[in-house]
Amino acid sequence: MKRFLAAAGQFLYLYAMKSIWQQILRYLYIGKKDESSPNTVSVKAMHGMNRISILVFLLALIVFAIKMIFFRHHR
Repeated sequence: MKRFLAAAGQFLYLYAMKSIWQQILRYLYIGKKDESSPNTVSVKAMHGMNRISILVFLLALIVFAIKMIFFRHHR
């Protein structure tokens, strides 16, 4: 039973991660658009703001990684 619950938990985790990545790709216009979603001005504005926030977050991760790799101080 424990193995089944562990496998089910892992499956749900992987499914959720796939769903999150698909949503990010849709925000960045890389993935396929959902045809059933509404196409109003407010939805377009929301996706635009989300796109900007994702890009700023990814830029911050890149800057953080570069700082950690090249500018770490040894004590």
